Amino acid sequence: MIEFTDKQKQVLASSAREVLSFGGRGSGKSASLMAAPLYYIDQPDFVCVIIRKNSIDLKSFLDEATPFYEQFGGKSFGKPREFRFPSGAKIYSSHLDGEKGFEKIRGFNASMILLEEASQIEVEHLYLKVLSSLRSTNTNVIPQIFITSNTDGPGAKWIYERFVKNREIGKEFSVNGSTRIAHFSNIYDNPYLLEDKEYVSYLENLEGELREQWLNGKFIFGAKEGAVFANQLKPYEHNIKEFEIDINYPVHTVWDIGVSDDTTIIFYQTINEVTYIIHAYSNNGEGLHYYINYLQEYKNKNFIQYGDHWLPHDIEQREFTSGTSRIVTMRKMGIYPKVTPKLSIQEGIQKARQMIPYLRFRKGHTEELIDALNSYHYEYNEVKGVLSNKPVHDRSSHYADAFRYMGVNFRQRQIDNVDNYTAKTDWSVI
Repeated sequence: MIEFTDKQKQVLASSAREVLSFGGRGSGKSASLMAAPLYYIDQPDFVCVIIRKNSIDLKSFLDEATPFYEQFGGKSFGKPREFRFPSGAKIYSSHLDGEKGFEKIRGFNASMILLEEASQIEVEHLYLKVLSSLRSTNTNVIPQIFITSNTDGPGAKWIYERFVKNREIGKEFSVNGSTRIAHFSNIYDNPYLLEDKEYVSYLENLEGELREQWLNGKFIFGAKEGAVFANQLKPYEHNIKEFEIDINYPVHTVWDIGVSDDTTIIFYQTINEVTYIIHAYSNNGEGLHYYINYLQEYKNKNFIQYGDHWLPHDIEQREFTSGTSRIVTMRKMGIYPKVTPKLSIQEGIQKARQMIPYLRFRKGHTEELIDALNSYHYEYNEVKGVLSNKPVHDRSSHYADAFRYMGVNFRQRQIDNVDNYTAKTDWSVI
């Protein structure tokens, strides 16, 4: 017989379309998520999808789910793993390997979605892609998405604003006709894990922000322990402004080019020693031609001319599937890139920090960049209990790397005065 905690029972009893279970570590959030489909496994057309951001974490969850669902007749098959029940009900699984991974979810037409560790999804619009696949034609099945989240991670802010900010915890509310509810729990709500005195002691002996997030389950935003840029950005929040692109000055770009993950581009202008970041874009799974076409479309839409296009220092070593050098490919398409000087990550971070007072961020066009920079942080070594000097690699790191390359080139741009209005003849063709 399965025994659930009181908090887990509250989650499972929820009838809202979107059900969030959030809080501290060890609170038993995943157990209630795993149990949610059991209400409908007698329905032949019931389809559920288990989702995690990366494949390794998904496998860990599925390894626990396999013996759990076997108790109820669920048999596991194939890769990616799925569970089939005697009635015909199915539970699929998928990890989100970039933008295309989110698009793939739409094909499931699921009547229930289990989204584990949602704070690893960096931006809300990607979550909405997952949510768009939730539907049911069976009147006996209520379409629901069950979500678990810790209070840290690159997507913690949108989760807080969507479910928690100015809301009563544990009470259902409606937004545009769609219902949501958020349930809170921490390790003290899980009597089974409280028996693990060593783990409880570990959480209770954490300090500062980590203790508040991991033990007490609090959302904390703004300047952070271990933050790479958040502390430097906070005093200049007033520099997030509404302004228009000045078409009399060239628009420069700086790129972080991914091989198997995101490619990110920051668009900016420098006018009278102030640098205006006007736009930022990130995507993955596309070839170089896609991004160059994006630049062309952005140019035509905003009536701009381009200046310099700064690429990572190792651009010559990185190839597309065609085997052609990216610089050669870009030149053939009318872009004559410059290569960012090679500096260590820490040197680049320092250069970028020094640039921050001279920046203006265009409100309404750079929020994903700003959120990524605020989320970018150093890894925490749980064994040693200290922060490392290596930033965490996630989606925020692609924005941060492009920002770092921008910082490396910042002083050189001032020396060269490349934004002098008379320098139009040096602009790229595109």
